[in-house]
Formats: sequence, structure tokens, C-alpha cells
Amino acid sequence: MLLSNKEFEPIVKSWSQPAEAYRSLILNLRLMDRGEKLQTLMVTSALPQEGKTTTLANLAVAYARSGANVLAVDFNLRNPRLHQAFGMENTDGLRSCLQQPENWELAVRSSGYANLSVLTAGRAVARGTEEFTTEQARTLFEQLKAAYDVV
Repeated sequence: MLLSNKEFEPIVKSWSQPAEAYRSLILNLRLMDRGEKLQTLMVTSALPQEGKTTTLANLAVAYARSGANVLAVDFNLRNPRLHQAFGMENTDGLRSCLQQPENWELAVRSSGYANLSVLTAGRAVARGTEEFTTEQARTLFEQLKAAYDVV
């Protein structure tokens, strides 16, 4: 299950005010989709320590609690942290999937929450995004979108 890390507390307490804020965000995202199913979301920021991992983890849990089949992917290859949010090791993750997209299912793990799986980044590297091509990433994400409601 999850670490008892305070920054991830909204995940643990589904009745909390922050958890309600994430549910409201999901509702707004669904209202914006204009009839097209919103299937992929990316959480990013310009600087470190701005809450990307916290937002991703909480948003993924909220989506899963709404009934969607969700895969949270840690694409931060330089400083991965999503594994910490879910109390798991950071092994055989996105990096291995990008090298062999057809084997992605081997790297996906259960989060401890119904309807939510996690694909960790794998070991951190200084030049992470230079290890794969756009085509590799596209192939992988097409496979993931075919298997999950929300990635």
C-alpha cells in the first residue's frame, strides 16, 4: 500500500478536502472533453519540487476511484518518485518498456488500489530522454491506451 508520507495523504483519505478537489478536477476535465474521451493526461512543470508526483498520484487514485481503469506512468527518468508514492521499488519500469514496447505488461504493477496500476520510471539516468525515440514512445503509449481507460 502507500507510504504514510504527508504529501500523499489526500490519496489515503478519500473523504478529505484535497481528495474532493481532485474529484472536482476530474469532473472539469470530463466536461472539457466535448464528447471525445480524454484518455491521456500529462502532469509537468518547469522546476523540480513543484508537486508533479503528488498531483499525478492523487489524480490517478481519484480517477481509479471514479471507476476508470487507470495506469499512472512515471515519465520522470532523471528523478523518478512515483514509486515512493505507492510504496514500491523502482525497477523494470518505463525505461525497459521504451526499449521493448511489446513487453510493457511485465513492468506494470498493482498500486494497492482497485482499478489503478503503476508503471515506474526504472532506474534514474542523467540523460533519460535521449535513450529512446519518439516512435518508441508512440508505440508504447498506443499499447497502453488500448489497455487502459486513462493513462
